[in-house]
Amino acid sequence: IDFTILLALNEMTLGTIQLGSMLHTTNILPCLFSAIDKASFTGLALTVTDLVPPTMTGFLDRGIDQIMSSGATALFNMYEKAMIRAMPNFFQLFVRDVINDYIDGVVSLLGKCPDTKPPMSGFVDFRDLFLDPDDALASGGSGDAPYGNVIPWIMDIIDDQLFSADESGQLSVNELMVRPLTKSQSGIEGSLHFNGTLIDLNKRQVTRKIWTSFADNLRLRLSDLHLSGLDSMRVPTEILSPKSSSAHTLENKISIGVTENVSITDNSDSLRASFGFELLVGGENSPLAMNNLMDLELIVPSLDILAMLRATVEVDRLMKFPLKDITNVDCWISTLWSSKNSGIESDAGVAIEYLNMVLDDGMMVN
Repeated sequence: IDFTILLALNEMTLGTIQLGSMLHTTNILPCLFSAIDKASFTGLALTVTDLVPPTMTGFLDRGIDQIMSSGATALFNMYEKAMIRAMPNFFQLFVRDVINDYIDGVVSLLGKCPDTKPPMSGFVDFRDLFLDPDDALASGGSGDAPYGNVIPWIMDIIDDQLFSADESGQLSVNELMVRPLTKSQSGIEGSLHFNGTLIDLNKRQVTRKIWTSFADNLRLRLSDLHLSGLDSMRVPTEILSPKSSSAHTLENKISIGVTENVSITDNSDSLRASFGFELLVGGENSPLAMNNLMDLELIVPSLDILAMLRATVEVDRLMKFPLKDITNVDCWISTLWSSKNSGIESDAGVAIEYLNMVLDDGMMVN
């Protein structure tokens, strides 16, 4: 069978679909179908080289079965070649038109994207957004799935596929994502290389009197950053985990490195960072005058990071978010509550409430 399909999507219609309409699994197909301008089989060809003669059974006795089968075989042998020649045109004209009529009917019937519910005031409750209704209710949310069931479904898939652990506690995300991505960047699994100057803070002329007695110019430069051991993510690791004590707080835990107590110098799987460091303090009369250029390496066997992120996302803006802006970071930022609306410039729509980094087995500097 050879076939060609024409699928014409209206880019403008697809782009104006609101995110809130896509957050229910029952709405995904209707919303996608609503953007289809034309869908049809433009070609459908069936090439047949041979047909098997029919066998007829089920009559009153075997004699009648034999007579009917013999007649059907004789008739088949008479018209077999004609049927083989007619088969391509039969599929190209009749069968193709029947299938296209069916497709048009399905698109017309299902191609109606439900409108987003009337605007909801307030901020998004992350417990209802990321958790299943039962878990959301147990954590203090409403448990009514006000934002649909697509995001909890996606989060469950991510947890099952990326954050499941093996017997040693290593996460599957290491094999599925970290190693392929890092190898594509550096050629080495678990490593990232950023060559060249990364940070260059250069103050050629110090103007403040309090500093001029120490230096006339300052320069701090970091370059050639190499990271390795990134493919050692382990439990406990949680990303965007809602807190039962707050509707707008997300807990993030990242654990990297080995769990057993080993010597820093003997462990080749430790998280390592090497970079070039330059510190220049200039001035003829400066008591601190120096020009140091060093290659440093930091070795961390085990690293645990805990970050509590607080974000106030406006429900109305999130539900009306158009799909055409799905990759635009600025548009996502616009869904955050703006302090300008309240006249309180010190308030922010997103903030890190708590940040803690633990080095279980210390750190070695070379």
